[in-house]
Amino acid sequence: MTEEVKALRVKLIDFGSARQSDQTPETYMQSRFYRAPDVMLGLRVTSAVDMWSLGCIVYSLSMLEPPFYATTLMEVRSAVSKGAYE
Repeated sequence: MTEEVKALRVKLIDFGSARQSDQTPETYMQSRFYRAPDVMLGLRVTSAVDMWSLGCIVYSLSMLEPPFYATTLMEVRSAVSKGAYE
């Protein structure tokens, strides 16, 4: 592995709301700003949820604000469904 590739490695660790990948979310799962549409709709949780969150985190780190900023979960759902990111 080259030094450039090593420099691009990212590790995100937060097991505070960890679930088995085949479980349906029960209550709180993911921060409002990074919550995947699957979770908002109560669908089965897959690795796609993690990729959604990673994309939101990368966006936040590069733009210095969350992609779907809102004060309520309903506002976040509306922004996500419209693709209305900041």
